[in-house]
Amino acid sequence: MNTLKLAAQSVRDLGFVPVLRNGCYRFLLKSGIYRAVMPHRPLRSEILHGDFKPLPIPDEEKLRPFLTADTERVLKDKDTISSGEFHSFGSKKSFPLDLNPVNGSRHWATDHKVPVQDLKLIWEGARFCWVDALMRNEVLTHSGLAEVCFWEKLDEFNQKNPVNLGENWESAQEVGLRLINIAFAASLFLQMPKSDNVYLTSVKHSELVQERADLTAQTIQAHAKRISKTMIYAKSQRNNHLLSEAAALMTAAAVLPHAQDSEHWWKTGKKNFFSGLNDQIAPNGCYIQHSSNYHRLMLQLVIWVDRLLRLKNEDWPRKLIPKLRNTVRYLYAFCDPQNGKCSNVGHNDGSLLFSFGSDYDDYSPTIQAAGQIFLGRKLFPKGPRDELSLWLDVQKRVLFQSERDTDTAYEGPLSVGKGRIKALLLSEPFRGRPAHDDRLHLEVWINGVNELMDAGTYRYSGIEGWDNRLKYAVSHNVMTVDRKEPMTDAGKFLWLDPDETKIVSRNEAYISAEHNAFSSLNLKHRRTVRPIENGFSVTDDVIPIGENKGEEHLYRFHWLLPNQSFKYKKGILVLDRIRMGFSSDTPFTLRIVRGGYSIFDDSEKTEKQDYLEDRWCGWYSPTYNEKEPALSIIVTCRGTAPFHFDTLITTLGAG
Repeated sequence: MNTLKLAAQSVRDLGFVPVLRNGCYRFLLKSGIYRAVMPHRPLRSEILHGDFKPLPIPDEEKLRPFLTADTERVLKDKDTISSGEFHSFGSKKSFPLDLNPVNGSRHWATDHKVPVQDLKLIWEGARFCWVDALMRNEVLTHSGLAEVCFWEKLDEFNQKNPVNLGENWESAQEVGLRLINIAFAASLFLQMPKSDNVYLTSVKHSELVQERADLTAQTIQAHAKRISKTMIYAKSQRNNHLLSEAAALMTAAAVLPHAQDSEHWWKTGKKNFFSGLNDQIAPNGCYIQHSSNYHRLMLQLVIWVDRLLRLKNEDWPRKLIPKLRNTVRYLYAFCDPQNGKCSNVGHNDGSLLFSFGSDYDDYSPTIQAAGQIFLGRKLFPKGPRDELSLWLDVQKRVLFQSERDTDTAYEGPLSVGKGRIKALLLSEPFRGRPAHDDRLHLEVWINGVNELMDAGTYRYSGIEGWDNRLKYAVSHNVMTVDRKEPMTDAGKFLWLDPDETKIVSRNEAYISAEHNAFSSLNLKHRRTVRPIENGFSVTDDVIPIGENKGEEHLYRFHWLLPNQSFKYKKGILVLDRIRMGFSSDTPFTLRIVRGGYSIFDDSEKTEKQDYLEDRWCGWYSPTYNEKEPALSIIVTCRGTAPFHFDTLITTLGAG
């Protein structure tokens, strides 16, 4: 696609203002203006106009039962960081905690840099999201060892990443997340009892505390200045970038109240955070990025900002409250109501700002905290998940009746089923940049297991052939026609010609939606999901529209399941926990791909065909930079429209 056509279609699909803002950012970047207005300078040159003001620390007595019950993990996680490793992207494995940039001597805005395979692998450790492990350890042990580790890592970062040099200053969102974590951790450690060096006199200890407070203030001030210069880019993205950067500016203002730009940071951050939320959250609570992971990140930022607002004796705009209430419910709908695990839909880049002892795939601590603030109640049973609420000083908000009145009009995601057996159909219209080509993708949860699931993301770049490959329709639980993508792939993070969806029916008996993905073929696809005993029936109808000439098409159905054993015979697939049945008036073939390799093919062809897409099928990515084998069930058949295909999903104990 040529540049002019790409620009025209981008304006049409994304809007004139976001494209204009992005263009302005690119001009300021390429012209060298950013390098001129953000020169490299020594951190110690930051002139302070007042002391660092620590945020209030949590109630130790309330935290202690949680930390004591999790003592083994608390001690182990701190030792992991002290040894120079951390759990990147929430992985259960540990990786080197490397704070070195590749281009540490070059300005972040220069073109003349050594190529980097995957920036996220550099950014992850520098986000400082691992500091919660040190904070938990210090509150439990009071040994001072975790505190010393934090200050050593902060000093190491500042030495290896001079202001505005290297990859760790390139993304203002990364700068913002780091600012929040440093402010949070420093607030705790600067207020802990004297413990890191029992041989220091009181005077020497006071001097050390002041030195560390000044270092923290200078670090945060440099970070806030970096963020404020490029917010035009964050605004152009209409996503978590703007919220992260705005929340960071509010944080800087809260802990540096006497800084020269403090008032500006607060006003700018608050304005953009509020307007960003209003733009990015739909009235029914759907988040603009259509991603469970980014939805959680948004909610964690909201919880953090709620705390900052209370410290300033300020409140949320009344018009935002209904959206915030609904967005909590919306993400909750994608979770199992007991174990807190969530559908892996949309981009999953491993972001988790605050974990505090919870597993990466457990969304319940965040939803539990947000539910208390905006719904006035806990949505999950009490347990270890409540620790996060204590760290963030979550308090129930007094709700006005007008805010409660909006609840009767709430309609969440298109779903059907009850309790721990439910199906969700992705049918929300795209309002920003689509991430995955996944409209009418089906998620099925049965007794706490995501039986029909989304593959996730794995990698954006850095591994040949895996540049954001799981964004395509062929990796989702959808139907495609003639092996064509429903939307136009215009770049690694850019889809054009957004797939338009329409909800046909929503009730307890069934849900149904359709989309225009194949209108160029004069076809319309409708998917209907009905609850049956211990499962669901799925009906896919292809309806001719316009001047349809009755051409034959190839219909492909893809279902991703957890890795397990299976048996298949005459349209019946029996797995470890569920049974799937397939039926159509048209003959069909079934293949199964595990970990990129075809392991079963019931076609009658003497020589089985190799499909390029198989390389990216049969994989599940629980977090960024990790993938594990799964089962891709691929059913194909040829026929003319109208076309009808039925799929049954039931537990093995049913019928």
